[in-house]
Amino acid sequence: MELAGTETIDRTQLHDHLVKGLRKMVMRAVLPPGTRIPERMLCERFGVSRTPLREALKVLAASGLVELLPNRGAWVTPLRSSDVRNCFQVLSLLETGAAEIAASRMTDAVVAQLRRQHETMVLHLRLGEREHVFRLDLELHRALVDAAGNRQLATIHADLTVQVERARYLAILSDQRVRESTLEHDAILTAALTRDPHALAEAVRYHYEMTQAAVVHAIEQRAAGDARAA
Repeated sequence: MELAGTETIDRTQLHDHLVKGLRKMVMRAVLPPGTRIPERMLCERFGVSRTPLREALKVLAASGLVELLPNRGAWVTPLRSSDVRNCFQVLSLLETGAAEIAASRMTDAVVAQLRRQHETMVLHLRLGEREHVFRLDLELHRALVDAAGNRQLATIHADLTVQVERARYLAILSDQRVRESTLEHDAILTAALTRDPHALAEAVRYHYEMTQAAVVHAIEQRAAGDARAA
């Protein structure tokens, strides 16, 4: 019985490892948008057969990161500016709504958490550690939504964030956008300190407006570059 249990745990760990590894490759464009996923190469890279690899790809397909096409294999879902705009519009509505709710419920502990996340993000920015900046950016937004205390809202927000995460990563490659985003987070933190629902919602709304514009611009620039290279 112990042997069977150990094998089950190992298979579970392998599956989780594959999903996590493949997801990161998609999010960071190691597997670029709109390209076919090289299953044989990935099997060699992770040291697995095609069966567990395809099971992991099904998980990514369920979250919209991968498309499984009949007789054509698995492809990384293209980044379409129209889809990204739509996702950002919904995210903005969700997070501004969450901000309005959270403002009146925000405890000193939550405000302190937001401050720590922001200050740590600024520190990593000064050190040029973009990956840490990106991670903390996502965590700050998640903490703000969680402060509203609405589990359903937080779940929908998290699902949509996955859809735009890889697109947002393109925008942080711009020094100017990272600096602008930092100032926008300053405004969000200031509004959180005042517990003013309107000010906090407006700071979040403006941040999403600017982020959407930067991300769509990055996608369109990438598409133009791919077209020139073709």
